[in-house]
Amino acid sequence: MQPFELTLPTVPVAAMDAGKPEVTWPDGVTEDPVQAYIRYSAPANLAGLPALSVPCGFTAAGLPIGLQVVGGPFDEATVLRVGHAYQSAADWPSWPPRFDPRAVPA
Repeated sequence: MQPFELTLPTVPVAAMDAGKPEVTWPDGVTEDPVQAYIRYSAPANLAGLPALSVPCGFTAAGLPIGLQVVGGPFDEATVLRVGHAYQSAADWPSWPPRFDPRAVPA
């Protein structure tokens, strides 16, 4: 096998309002948010692969989007380098997220 790094969304859905009971997919199927959120992160965890999530932008509604970087076994250094390179190139600090009071439980 050849070594490689993988980048993919951190989760298959955009962030949702706190307390929302389910995710509704475009085809109308609903799912528990926890199941939707772990769909892309669980494989790396189960395989023992290093992974890192970095912020990569916002939806049109201003909700955060994450980019997951997955590396080969015991190659945390490469994963961290890729994450750092992306954040440096994306100039993330110039895009500070807005605080939304709905994100804090009442």
